[in-house]
Amino acid sequence: MINLTNPSSIVQYAINYATRVKVVSICDLPMMAAQTVADLLELPVHELVVRYAGMNHFGWVTGVHWQGQDMMPKVLDKIATLLGLPVETDIIRALGVIPTSYFKYFYHANRVLAAQQGNVPAPTNCLNWKLKFWRSTAPKVRIKNRPVSSSGMLSGTST
Repeated sequence: MINLTNPSSIVQYAINYATRVKVVSICDLPMMAAQTVADLLELPVHELVVRYAGMNHFGWVTGVHWQGQDMMPKVLDKIATLLGLPVETDIIRALGVIPTSYFKYFYHANRVLAAQQGNVPAPTNCLNWKLKFWRSTAPKVRIKNRPVSSSGMLSGTST
């Protein structure tokens, strides 16, 4: 199975733990982390060498070099300027690496749970947002003849 769902590492772990299905997860978070570092340094991402250790959503930026210079100390100094960090800057500085956003579930699990209690679960929020988006942007489709096929899918023509 190829897993494209997020958080990919948690989903892959759950599949491996609960089933015998062989699964590979694909994630673009390491590339997004490199772009975030480039934006923070105000340098083109293609000029940086960004070291990333981990798997998919569970990894850390462990090194940043630009033109042979170690830029990690500068990144760690500037990290507090980013809004919405998933982990406190004191933890990031103590570790000397930059964890990805999904580490909030491990470093600050109680805060994440407290913030979600009494709220609509995040997957529902995401689904509601996607439905609103698609309803507002998708072309209007009218389905004529709505019999359901043996596969459970609606059949018919759209205009």
